[in-house]
Amino acid sequence: MLATFRSRMAARRLAREVRQSLETQPDLWQIAADDEGRPIVSSRSFRIVIVPRAVRIFDAIHLYSDDTEVWLPLLPRLRLRAATRWLLARSANERWAAPSSTTDAARGSLRTRRDGHVWQ
Repeated sequence: MLATFRSRMAARRLAREVRQSLETQPDLWQIAADDEGRPIVSSRSFRIVIVPRAVRIFDAIHLYSDDTEVWLPLLPRLRLRAATRWLLARSANERWAAPSSTTDAARGSLRTRRDGHVWQ
């Protein structure tokens, strides 16, 4: 029983440290996708893979260290999944907010309302 308790505590501690690293040092993590399009977030010897499911609440998350999967208890796994999703959304938002080469004038299509107001 003592070994089980110690392994749970070690897994919680590892998940907390990885989650805090995702939140405080996002530049340390690289984002990629595997052959099936599943998101992969990796740093040094750690790799996080999210396996999408039909219902997003049931998405699976796998943490690998040196190509060996690390078992995590349920709550730390859910928190790590949320932090990984946050990092993916933050990265996508930064790419979206990057200045684009096309402006409204270059596109030439501004929408107008019935009262003459022009959307910009």
